Amino acid sequence: MYTQVNPNKEHAAQSSDKQRSHQDTRGSVSSFTDQRSEAIQMKKLQNSADNSLKSNKIAQLQGWGQSKPIQFVTYGPETVRTVTMTRAGGVTNSFEECTKNSVEYAQGEKKLSTGTDTDSPAKWDGWLKNQANANNATQLHVVNQRWGGKGGKAEKNIVPGSPSLNGHHKGPEGKFDECFGSDDKALMNCKYECTATPAYGTDVDVKSGDVLCADPTVSVTITKNGTPTTHPVAAGGGVKFKSA
Repeated sequence: MYTQVNPNKEHAAQSSDKQRSHQDTRGSVSSFTDQRSEAIQMKKLQNSADNSLKSNKIAQLQGWGQSKPIQFVTYGPETVRTVTMTRAGGVTNSFEECTKNSVEYAQGEKKLSTGTDTDSPAKWDGWLKNQANANNATQLHVVNQRWGGKGGKAEKNIVPGSPSLNGHHKGPEGKFDECFGSDDKALMNCKYECTATPAYGTDVDVKSGDVLCADPTVSVTITKNGTPTTHPVAAGGGVKFKSA
């Protein structure tokens, strides 16, 4: 049997197939382009992370070749307490005393120039005397003025004691002076710690008469390059609280 083919229908079918093929190709290209764009973005992120890691490693390597920077001098913190004295008739006076203070230098640091002298008269003027004479009890720097120790009434670095105790304290102070060169710079890492433990409490009753007390117990620890050495300070002549 002979079958007649309609040329118009065949042409239409071919056109339809070509259109579908073109659409499929466009879809494939579009999909490929999207995937490629995502890959490029991922590559950029990876490169950024790699560069950051390299920068950190370079900074670390550079830091290994550098010496540790000199730190600032550490002065204090100080420990203080307030002592109140009471005479007959309820008359009172108070003073603040330092019971512990320290100063620390790193090698190469220069002595502090901020130390101050004592204020006269003392806050305990007329109330606390030396046993050996009629003078007011001596104002002792817990950390010496030469290394930045303060001396004012409100500067939290003074404790009362006898002149002889002050003289005995000069021994360990001289040991710490040896930590510095002629240019006043620390020859090593060094620290000076001083504690002063008074023989009286924070409330002293002198209504019934004078009260005699020993000097505070003073002890010094000097640390050089991490090695501490303790220096006890011999007591002096003692102090006296006056009732009038």
